[in-house]
Amino acid sequence: MLRCYLLFLFAITLSITGFSQSKGKPNPKIDSIQRLMEKANDTTKVNLLNELCRLYALNNMKKAFQYAEESLTLSKKNDYKQGEAQALTTLGVLTRKSTDDIDKAFDFHKRALKIREDINDVKGIATSLNNMAAIYQQKSNFPAAMEVLLKALKLREDIKDEQGILTTLNNLGTMYMRQADETSHDKAIYHKAIEYFEKALKLAYKLNNKQNEAILLNNMGSIYEETKEYQKSIDNYLKAMKIRKEIHDEFQLTSSFHSLGDVYLKMDSLHIAFDYYEKGLSIGEKTQNRQVVGQCFYGLAQVYEKRKDYGTCLQKAKEGLTIAYKVQDKKGVMSLKTLMARVYAAQGDFAKAYQLKDEATVLKDSIFNQVNSKILANAQANVEKERTEKVKKEKELGEKEQKVKNARQQLFNYLGLGVVIFIAGVAFLLYRGQQREKKHSQEIELEKDKSDKLLLNILPEEVANELKIAGKAKARHYKLASVLFTDFQGFTARTATMTPEQVIEELNGCFSAFDAIIDKHNLEKIKTIGDAYMCAGGLPIPNTTNPVDIIRAGLEIQTYMENYKTGCIARGEAYFQCRLGINTGEVVAGVVGTKKFAYDIWGDTVNTASRAESGGIVNKVNITESTYELVKDVFECEYRGEVEAKGKGKIKMYLVLGEKAGKTNKMSI
Repeated sequence: MLRCYLLFLFAITLSITGFSQSKGKPNPKIDSIQRLMEKANDTTKVNLLNELCRLYALNNMKKAFQYAEESLTLSKKNDYKQGEAQALTTLGVLTRKSTDDIDKAFDFHKRALKIREDINDVKGIATSLNNMAAIYQQKSNFPAAMEVLLKALKLREDIKDEQGILTTLNNLGTMYMRQADETSHDKAIYHKAIEYFEKALKLAYKLNNKQNEAILLNNMGSIYEETKEYQKSIDNYLKAMKIRKEIHDEFQLTSSFHSLGDVYLKMDSLHIAFDYYEKGLSIGEKTQNRQVVGQCFYGLAQVYEKRKDYGTCLQKAKEGLTIAYKVQDKKGVMSLKTLMARVYAAQGDFAKAYQLKDEATVLKDSIFNQVNSKILANAQANVEKERTEKVKKEKELGEKEQKVKNARQQLFNYLGLGVVIFIAGVAFLLYRGQQREKKHSQEIELEKDKSDKLLLNILPEEVANELKIAGKAKARHYKLASVLFTDFQGFTARTATMTPEQVIEELNGCFSAFDAIIDKHNLEKIKTIGDAYMCAGGLPIPNTTNPVDIIRAGLEIQTYMENYKTGCIARGEAYFQCRLGINTGEVVAGVVGTKKFAYDIWGDTVNTASRAESGGIVNKVNITESTYELVKDVFECEYRGEVEAKGKGKIKMYLVLGEKAGKTNKMSI
């Protein structure tokens, strides 16, 4: 996941949501401030210049720097210390935001801190400490970041600055989140971050600060996504999205859509992930949130890769790559090039694949070196901390030595008793071991029965038995097999207002009905992909009736879907309908994987069946010419003509109207 860390440093004066402006459009607030500056005295003019910095910071960094420098010069000229400190703070934030020179940014904040300490500006001191902590975090010097953040928190608690307390609590949570990301991905560290976010969230509720509520919920969702607690992640992302919609924060709304897309992509819910990425893309382009737009293109490219639509995948990846270069997102560039290398390799263009893989590796090494530098800085900070603790421990050691001598004598006294207890314990453990071994044998037999049943749920019985006996299952060629694909139209509209649990329940209801139907007609379920369903006939045991069997199953599936539609209409609910395509021909079937076995089929017959489904008509059974020629004596069919199928050209297709009276399984073979 390409994570954006959402810190909110309010006193920096760069909280710009609600004031963003499109290029070329006048901003009434800026015009108003510029008119006020014409009549303002020197100190008031400094404050107005700082306000202009805040307004220009999002989309015109050059002007923001210009006004900050002007504010600093005027403040020094008039010995206006508060204005000078604020101008230095703004310059520090702008430098960190727009350049790689974080040491220069740190110097600005350090100078601002010195001025605020001289004039005893407690609130300002806390602000400077917060900003310095952000740079320590960027350097991965987490002990130093923790130290200054705790100082800032204490100052803000002393003056009862609730808004400032909220800011610092969030930044403490963000620090732990970043520390976990860059080091061990330790769940304990992530949950420490959650503790700070939850404290901050309670304060945000109290202050009715909606924007910060959304940021905190999004940060928590990001952590739960990282720890694979996907339902908690989705719940938090949706809450953040709802708030951002209420307050019309479209700039950050882009991040909400992108974050939800990432979670559903990890859950292999490709349709839902696709919709969220598309929405994020639309709003991101409107609000010029370019970094998240680039990430949405990366998400869409991954969806198309999983669907094996490599042409569209490369198109989206190239659009994302262009943006990643513009915003200098090195990790984004590396991820997109790695993805494109995989796609070109899948297409057989190994020259491009190797080139992109090499470029991605160079970038990865560059990022790795940066991370190593950060880790070194962190290690140096830990060394300093250990040195201080060592002096303290040496002092305590002298006091403890005498206690150790006394304890040693007492230890000898207990040693004799310990030996007796040890011998008795060994005897007990030997007896207990015999009992455990007997119980263990029984448990092994029970687990064997469970694993056998589980294997039969995953693989056809014949394949499962071969796998158990030989340790592997050979791929087999079938000359006559029929493949059926289904997909739902209107699925997004039906599930848009549902919770993830309701979506799964809805799909489970339909797919369970499909399972029962195909079992009835001697078909083999292959897999489900999102809201798509795939089955086949004529395997793993070959037969000649599979074209008829699979069409009968298809007709029953469409009958079930008609009843489902009627029920939804009666309840006043939205519904989805089914496209269904069938093709017959040769396939290869076998088991893939070494850890999670999966029975699958391959061949042009499978690809054509998929195209028959995507070119099908809802509520109908759509079959190809090859299937029709085999079943035309059994079923009444209507010729549709030649239908354009992606990657296949034009294919003759038919709609099955029903079974001919008095016919059995006799086919034209």
